Amino acid sequence: MVVKGTGDVGIGTTGPSTLLHVNGASTFGLAGTTAGTLAIANTNASGTVTVQNPSASSAYNFNLPATAGTAAYLLTSQAGGSSAMTWTSPTVTVNGTGCTLGSTCTITAVASSLTVGTSTISSGTSNGLLYDNGGTLGNLATANGGVLVTSNAGVPSISATPTLGVPGASTGQVKLAGATSGTVTVQPQAAAGTYNFNLPTAAGSSGQPLLSGGGGAAAMTFGTLGVGGGGTGATTFSANAPLIGNGASAIATGTVSGNTTKFVSTAGTLTSGDCVKIDASGNMIDAGAACGISGGTANYVPLWTSASAQSISTIYQSGSSIGIGTTNPQSKLQVNGEIQPGSSGASCTSANAGAIRVSSSSNFADMCTGTNWYPIMLNTAYASGTVVQIAIPSGSGTWTVPTNWNSLNNTIEAIGGGGGGYRSGGGGGAYAKSANVVLVPGGTAYYSIGSNGTDTWLNTVNSEPAASSSFSNGVMAAGGTSSAGGATTQLGGQSSNCAYNSVAYSGGSGSAYGGSSNGGGGGAAGPNGAGGNGTNASLGGNGDNGSGGTGGNSNVGNPGSEWYIGGIYYGAGGGGGGNGWTGCSGCYGFQGGNYGAGTGGAWNHSQVGVGGLLIITYTVP
Repeated sequence: MVVKGTGDVGIGTTGPSTLLHVNGASTFGLAGTTAGTLAIANTNASGTVTVQNPSASSAYNFNLPATAGTAAYLLTSQAGGSSAMTWTSPTVTVNGTGCTLGSTCTITAVASSLTVGTSTISSGTSNGLLYDNGGTLGNLATANGGVLVTSNAGVPSISATPTLGVPGASTGQVKLAGATSGTVTVQPQAAAGTYNFNLPTAAGSSGQPLLSGGGGAAAMTFGTLGVGGGGTGATTFSANAPLIGNGASAIATGTVSGNTTKFVSTAGTLTSGDCVKIDASGNMIDAGAACGISGGTANYVPLWTSASAQSISTIYQSGSSIGIGTTNPQSKLQVNGEIQPGSSGASCTSANAGAIRVSSSSNFADMCTGTNWYPIMLNTAYASGTVVQIAIPSGSGTWTVPTNWNSLNNTIEAIGGGGGGYRSGGGGGAYAKSANVVLVPGGTAYYSIGSNGTDTWLNTVNSEPAASSSFSNGVMAAGGTSSAGGATTQLGGQSSNCAYNSVAYSGGSGSAYGGSSNGGGGGAAGPNGAGGNGTNASLGGNGDNGSGGTGGNSNVGNPGSEWYIGGIYYGAGGGGGGNGWTGCSGCYGFQGGNYGAGTGGAWNHSQVGVGGLLIITYTVP
């Protein structure tokens, strides 16, 4: 590099003639890092022209032409090789007319004819197609909706109703490719008849078959396949109904009797009027005789004497009455002979009210009244000296005196109804007994079993006897007092209020509530003595001087068991316990035991006392 005193710098030369004189090739910028730039300033203006390589992806030469070229000519690339670029005229010829780029020019119309080979086409059809017609061009007119087809000789034509294939030569086909895979081919048989395959005018319903229109001008349809085509001619059938042929018309629906869903086949000949039966194979065959049962007698209930034979029984029906051993029953059931009832041990409920049994404990005949079993009093039911006991634990009304009643040897015992509890426990019912009560055999007596603190009584005048009265035709036992919510002690039924003939005991008193507990109910009096008192520790009193049911301790009182009649225990019950503490709005006192016991107290809840009891005992004269 040389720097002259004038400031000129020479690179590759010792005689620079300009500020920078480079003798040889120069590179501006660094490939892959910095773009090379050559800035050229103007002496007459402030603008600068910059020449640079901004983003060339490969190297090439920008070789300028050897001459200045003609004004307005275009600089034309020579592909960036070693050749220099050239200058090119901006004028081009279009249809014989020169036209300079960037200027307005007029183009003469195209030639009116086109010559190919020896054939000249001077005019054509709009939208027509050109085709090779043996070395010359042919002009093929198009048609709206037409398809390009060829004749047997290969001559093309446009047809809106093309024929695919050549009769006698090739089979026409239409192939439809699936979007993902598979191809469906539509084609006729090799020996195809000539007919129309006219599609229906509507889509039809799902599941309907496509029915032929006869191959003529009529369209095919979707519908129901008729009998002539091998179908039924119907769209629905009744469930489990048989189908009946109807000639050329649609199959009809038959009917069946009963709930039949199965049908059988027949074997052999069926004779009119004969019964049929099913053989071992499930076929219906002729039974060989008319239907019906022979050998019977009118109105007699049949009796199967074997698995396949019938006779008559001794049961006879006359109207709505049944006779056993008689053909003239006078009631719903009349038996001409003895009956021998037993006992299953079932309880007496409303479901078997009116049932008769022979008690397993006494061998007496009992009847269920809907609540309890009671002996059936018949004049000849028991031998002389037999002791009969009857318990009546509830209800009121009339009682039929047994026809074998003994007014000289009987007792009628009563326990009054127990009182209900309400904070204080209810009082227990009193006990009373009358002996040798005079009643008319077969006559009527009246009774009422005390409930919730009322009296229990029986007499012949249909009214409760006066308190403290003595009489020979009944008995009365006072009921205990029911609590009304106060803190006072509730008295049991008092012996002084009992109309009696021989014995009376007072029921136990219910305790008043106090401290943290409600009172216990009083126990019922019984044949052995008075009932026990309840306590304010929620303990109920014992019944019958300790011989009856024990009182409940914050729970239900226990029933008594002084009498055992018809398989059931009866007795003076123990008082029910209180609920154990005061202030419990959802607590209830406990029920006393059967019979006549007072119910325990409860906070702000009224309780119902236990009902009383009548025990009737007599010796058959």
